[in-house]
Amino acid sequence: MGSGHGFLTYELASRTRSRITALDVLADEQLEDSVRGARAAGVSERISWIVGDGRACPFRDSSFDAVVSFLALEDIHMIGGNDALSKVIQESCRVLRNDGMLLFADNMFPECVQNDA
Repeated sequence: MGSGHGFLTYELASRTRSRITALDVLADEQLEDSVRGARAAGVSERISWIVGDGRACPFRDSSFDAVVSFLALEDIHMIGGNDALSKVIQESCRVLRNDGMLLFADNMFPECVQNDA
């Protein structure tokens, strides 16, 4: 969720045998960089790059064993506020299987301490 340039995506693909679906709202140059990086890492055959919005994921319920987001939640909050953040978390739970893992990690930048987010 929020795969960005794909650095964590390459790491996950290179350290596991999983098929990975990488979702991000940005395309164009960022997506080209992601695809190029996956090829260079030798993991492109196990990664599907999807341009989409985490607030309305284009996936069926219970589709994934894990949902991972690293350094995307702050951006989501800055762009769409608490409502957008809530929708992303709800969608992440919706597409996650019952016994799946939800893994979110983000930095607490100094400006985040100044508000309730």
